Amino acid sequence: MEGSVIYRVKTTEGVRLFAKLEFDLTYGEVIASSTVAGTHLPSSVPLIELSREWAEAAAEEVLIAVLNAA
Repeated sequence: MEGSVIYRVKTTEGVRLFAKLEFDLTYGEVIASSTVAGTHLPSSVPLIELSREWAEAAAEEVLIAVLNAA
């Protein structure tokens, strides 16, 4: 199946959108992308090799980029 999952990074009040982290599945590859400038996301990975660590590494990069921008 193809599709995507999107996570939005907001303030605790949920008022302002700081960033978006998106995971897309296309042709058996999972790709991470973000709206945050300066984010160094991990390379795409075949679905069969997808791990929790890979997804957490992408989320950490977005969080670090958001903190650095603040």
